[in-house]
Amino acid sequence: MDQKPARVRIVDAAHELMLSIGLARTTTKEIARAAGCSEAALYKYFSGKEELFVTVLAERLPRLGNLLGELNADEGTVEGNLTEIARVAALFYEQTFPMAASLYAEPRLKRRHEEGVGGLEAGPHLPIRQLDAYLRA
Repeated sequence: MDQKPARVRIVDAAHELMLSIGLARTTTKEIARAAGCSEAALYKYFSGKEELFVTVLAERLPRLGNLLGELNADEGTVEGNLTEIARVAALFYEQTFPMAASLYAEPRLKRRHEEGVGGLEAGPHLPIRQLDAYLRA
């Protein structure tokens, strides 16, 4: 049986730990141990816990933004589309709440997270904008 690449194991371990004990209590040392690699190996792929958190959100959770971005007012029914949005949103927020809530326990982490997504076309405001655009179409 082939072992997963180190980066995949690291992201998987970070996801599991952040869900189970929260972002504030998860350390890079614990992530590396759970991934079966050294902490130095973790830092080859990620600058720190903050980057891992953003990676987990992007790669391991339901893609609410993608769903909203792909909606077309001419396809499906409004009721069906809104039902699917609600289903995916519930899954996304169910998984992100335990992780994101712990951002408030570490002001430095929260600040860095906000700075990290601030320069990107990313963040919690995007799904709202996309839903608004869909409903106005």
